[in-house]
Order: sequence, then structure tokens, then C-alpha cells
Amino acid sequence: MEILKHDESDAESLIQKISSRIQSILNDGTPFFLFVQDARVEGLLVIRHEPTYLLAEAGAAYGSVVCFVEDTESLRKVLDASVKLMDDRNLSYLIHSKQKFTTEERTSLEEHGLKLMDHSYEMSVDIHEFLEIPEGLVLRPMRIEERDRFLRVEEEFFEGSGDRLSSLMIHNIRTLSQETLDIIYNEDTSYYVFEGELLVGIVVVFVDNGGIASIAVEPNLRGKGYGRKILAMALNRLKELGWERAWLRVDAENAPAIAIYDALGFVKTNERFAFIRFGQPVP
Repeated sequence: MEILKHDESDAESLIQKISSRIQSILNDGTPFFLFVQDARVEGLLVIRHEPTYLLAEAGAAYGSVVCFVEDTESLRKVLDASVKLMDDRNLSYLIHSKQKFTTEERTSLEEHGLKLMDHSYEMSVDIHEFLEIPEGLVLRPMRIEERDRFLRVEEEFFEGSGDRLSSLMIHNIRTLSQETLDIIYNEDTSYYVFEGELLVGIVVVFVDNGGIASIAVEPNLRGKGYGRKILAMALNRLKELGWERAWLRVDAENAPAIAIYDALGFVKTNERFAFIRFGQPVP
């Protein structure tokens, strides 16, 4: 299998043949490598930099695998080439993500060191009205000067949640630039949840797209109904901001959380599987 960089002269005619399939990549001006067999492009490795998934420190390069092939042998060749480029370019990780993988694809990915690290759903709900919140629970906005403490609390509350990918993302959030942190974590997006003087959880919302970025309950208080109450508070906050529909991501193995979302009317709108190979041990 031949490997060509996107800006090589031999790649130009091949890119034209597949341009409709990779238009977003071309629009971004993102560098990529083509994997070519018998004058046919069978896959790509797109080179991106964090933050995207935040599975490595901000600025780190990673490779996103794109396959145009269905037969197992061609897929193996694409993965062989991807792993070689990962090692040659010292990429932080490889990721291959889509809605469904066949058994044969899974086997090939695992043989090349990519493991299923994320099986998740995107869920959404219409916010028809404000939800009733039990008396005594209060959302308290995070002050900018206490953001470091908020990030420590968020990471601590996610420990043991079973969502390894989210835990890793939260670990790497600290490496983001100050400007990016100002956008994600500010007094309009980030909240402590108190019951009297007791800190019971935290919540982070996306004010620009109606998303719920993070909900976490103090580990010693899990299973006591706080997750549903905090979620209701997050939905009320989004409704205050003018959103009529909210969305979130949830690990497919997190049955308790999914049950809460189902009870509040959330429906699954997308499913995602991501196989990942890390270049270095994950913290």
C-alpha cells in the first residue's frame, strides 16, 4: 500500500476523485495522508491537534482514521499504514470512530492495538416547561477566581464513574489555554449544587448550543437521587437561556444515568463507537 501526503503532486488527481467524500476535511485545510492501493484511495489518516476530543494535552497531534473499504484485508492494510504513521510522527493516539463496526472490523482494530474506549449515546429532550426542584437545592455559579478549585472538584467527582473517556477528558482540560477555559468555565456555564452547606454536585452547560457538558455527583452521595435533581436544574437553566431543546452525551454502559435521562423524556438521537490506540500509557 502506497502512502501519499495530501500536498504531494501524485495525490492531486486522487483527491479530486474523492473530494465529495472529504469536503469538510478539504475545507478545514487539515493535513492528511492517503492510503492508495492499485490507484484507488482506500483510506486516510487525518492529522489533527487537540483540543478536539481532549484525550491528550492541548496542542498534541493525533491521527483520525478514515476507511473507504469494507473488505477485511484492505482494512488491515489501512490500519498497518496508520500505525506506521503514528509511530513515525509520534502521534499521541489513533482514533477510528463511527456508528457501527462489524465483528471483522472490530477484530482487525484490536489486532492493531486499538481498543473500544467509547460506546456512547447522544440524547436530547424538548424543554416544554420548567421542572420542579426540591426545596433546599441551590445552583451557585462558579466564580472565575475559584475555577482551579472547580476543576479539581469536577475531576474528583468523576472518579469511579465508569466513564473512562470523560474522566480522561476532564484530566486534560487543565492544559487548555486561558482563553478557552474562559469560554467553557465561566459564571454563566459552571455551577456548584448545594443542599444547605453540603456540596452535592456540579454541572456545566453549553450556553451556545443547549448542551449539558458535565453532571457529577459527590461520590459518597451517589444513588440518592441527586443526579436527577441536578439534571432538572440544568434543564431549567438552559430554558432560562432560551433553549427549547437540550442534549448530552452518556456512556452506553452507564445504566443508572440513562434511566434518569429516560425518566425525564430524553431520547437517543445518535450512537457512537470509538476505537483508540494511545501512543503512551493513559494516566
